[in-house]
Amino acid sequence: MIIAHNKPIIPTSTRCALFVGILGRYKSQKNGVTYLVSLLILVLSACVNKPIIQEAVLCFESEEKAEAMGMRIFSDNFTERTRYWLDGSSEPIKGLGISWRVSDPTFFCKAGLYPIVVTYEPKDEPEFEPSLVLSKGVLSAKLLIKKYRDL
Repeated sequence: MIIAHNKPIIPTSTRCALFVGILGRYKSQKNGVTYLVSLLILVLSACVNKPIIQEAVLCFESEEKAEAMGMRIFSDNFTERTRYWLDGSSEPIKGLGISWRVSDPTFFCKAGLYPIVVTYEPKDEPEFEPSLVLSKGVLSAKLLIKKYRDL
């Protein structure tokens, strides 16, 4: 059963909650303005996250099968294969990955099934359009799954 969802997910950062808590603790002090400004800068820098873009490739009957296939795909030069589809080179793509353990599998699959999910979270300014990287990552993953299923 091949499905495709392309929903950006913005992870919640525990660092934000920690810094906001610290900020609240220091704002009542007499010298609080200095602390307030310093901590506000920390809060803003800690809370700035780029969204993780995810798309399910395939759903499996067990988490173990999804994990085995996900590890196999990633170990077979997944990011390099994806890069080949983008510009013909074989350099890895930083921030591109495969996930098989997601907090809510029903977000991607029917109940009782477990997904392999292509994820892309560029750390810096992406070299390629994130949606293009994701679509080529899904293509690479599907081709590798087909390769292993045909063996």
